[in-house]
Amino acid sequence: QIPADRLCNLAQAIFQRGGSSEVEANQVSEDLVEANLFDHDSHGAGMVPGEPERASRLDFRRKDISIDKT
Repeated sequence: QIPADRLCNLAQAIFQRGGSSEVEANQVSEDLVEANLFDHDSHGAGMVPGEPERASRLDFRRKDISIDKT
């Protein structure tokens, strides 16, 4: 078994090397590890290996949506 914090740190490093910001990599890593902790393994850390490559091919920024932050 791998401790959750160690797995989260490893996933974060992978995402950052794949081009994610530190904040983004941290959030995604925490969400994936949390999925494993709640026994949702199909949505957990097992998704990490393919994510940086898949994300680099997509543009997730929606230009047609504006967000009111007030």
